[in-house]
Amino acid sequence: SAPGRERAVAEGLAALGKGRHSEWRVLDRAAYAAEARHRQDASMTVTYLLLAVITVFTSISVVNTLVMTVMERSGEFALLRLVGATRRQVGRMMGLENAVTVLAALLLGSAVAGAVLVGSARA
Repeated sequence: SAPGRERAVAEGLAALGKGRHSEWRVLDRAAYAAEARHRQDASMTVTYLLLAVITVFTSISVVNTLVMTVMERSGEFALLRLVGATRRQVGRMMGLENAVTVLAALLLGSAVAGAVLVGSARA
């Protein structure tokens, strides 16, 4: 009968596991699904942790880049003030330039990430 055969196979696998491969276990469908879910949850936790680290690193890099560009151009901003631009006009110009820089970086980064994800999804 089928249940008897399944039991014999399970006992044979269990006996095999007691030898060289003591870490082997015989699982029913529900236990296998639960273990697979647990492994997937652990994998997703690691993925989210890596994503958080990458996001923090990228944010720090973007802020550093923006600060460096503003510091390098402080003479230009002073010259704009000398020729009659108000603080507000200079500040607005700096904000728009930074927004364009960040937007370009986001678009380029998204395009590269999308290409990698599409490539890995097909593999």
